[in-house]
Amino acid sequence: MKAQRYIFFSKALRYKGLYKNELAVQTLLELAEKTNIEELYIFAFEWGKQANLEEYIEQILAHEFRNPVLRDYIFLHTIRQNDDIEERRNMISDFLNHNPQNVFSPQLRLILMRVI
Repeated sequence: MKAQRYIFFSKALRYKGLYKNELAVQTLLELAEKTNIEELYIFAFEWGKQANLEEYIEQILAHEFRNPVLRDYIFLHTIRQNDDIEERRNMISDFLNHNPQNVFSPQLRLILMRVI
């Protein structure tokens, strides 16, 4: 199984190097689904963002992360993707009320200050 993971990841990196971004993201997502390695979703998200692959970005933002740090990281990006100012403000306020010492709280406070 480790060898297969290595091959899949190498294939994704090769696609990325060849600017075949959609194939790179697809390969990472496939590997993430097969192995349940959530960090691969973050790689896929970042690569999808760089290549403006909105379909994949939305798919990853909708993923239910078990890892709390990854979940909060994706929440931060969900906020950034949201165009509804009132909803953004409510989501950030709620998050900060429940997680005042979170590692992403300073960034969320900055976003909140810009929204207000």
